[in-house]
Amino acid sequence: MDLKFELVTDNNTIEYSAHKKKVVVKSGVDGNSIYNPYSQEELRDWKWPIEVYLKGLKKPLNEIRWKRSWAVMKDRDFVASVDLMGSNVSSGLHRCTLMMGVDINSRKLGIGRKTLSFAVKWAKENGLKYIDLGVFNTNAPAFNLYRSFGFKEIGRLKQAFILSGKEVDDIQMSYLLT
Repeated sequence: MDLKFELVTDNNTIEYSAHKKKVVVKSGVDGNSIYNPYSQEELRDWKWPIEVYLKGLKKPLNEIRWKRSWAVMKDRDFVASVDLMGSNVSSGLHRCTLMMGVDINSRKLGIGRKTLSFAVKWAKENGLKYIDLGVFNTNAPAFNLYRSFGFKEIGRLKQAFILSGKEVDDIQMSYLLT
């Protein structure tokens, strides 16, 4: 399967934010895993903070709060998204935080693994030392993907969230880029 990773810029943030919302609102709905901390009520009026996001996309990697995002495309369709974000403090700029999501209709096709491989390669090529992420215990497919890739669980915040009456743990994972 050929995937194209399009860097998010001023020119495609509207489409990217629409895709992100489409994925986020499916969290915990229709048998999907819970993978974000917002209730369905909060998501109904949720708007992607495009202005703040654009500032981060324009920052170099040696500045705090840098961001890089890619729309993952198959043919002309968004199938996933991946975001890497720099630390809020300069002493943490050797690390980045990963967020990614695969469209509901594109799961179990290897797109998550290819997206994760892309992010790891990009981070290595750009001199980062670690990729960190958080994944909910309710999202076993994502947790298993990260673990199989070599991410190590470094902590777990029990009952970090209560969503739709369900207690959700936030599992922190890290990957040493070598």
